[in-house]
Amino acid sequence: MIMKERMSRAITSWLPLSAVSTGIAMMAGSLLNLPIAKTITAAVASGAMTFSAFVMRSYSVIYRHVIIRMCLYGVPMAGTGSR
Repeated sequence: MIMKERMSRAITSWLPLSAVSTGIAMMAGSLLNLPIAKTITAAVASGAMTFSAFVMRSYSVIYRHVIIRMCLYGVPMAGTGSR
C-alpha cells in the first residue's frame, strides 16, 4: 500500500517538480550564455537531485517515529559517540 502511494506521488507531483527544476537550470544556462554541454549537465543534475530529495523525504516520514523514540528514551544513535 505504501509503495503504491509513493509511486502515485512520484508520477503526479515529483516528476513535474523535477521537470520545473530542470527547466530553471536550462533557462539560467541560456541567459548566462553557458556552453550547451554544461547547461544540459547542470539541468540533468538538478532534475535528478530534486527527484532524489523527494524520494528520500518520503522514506524519512516512514522512519520518523523510530528516531523520535530513540531520542525520547535515550537510545544512542549510530555515529554520535554517546554510550
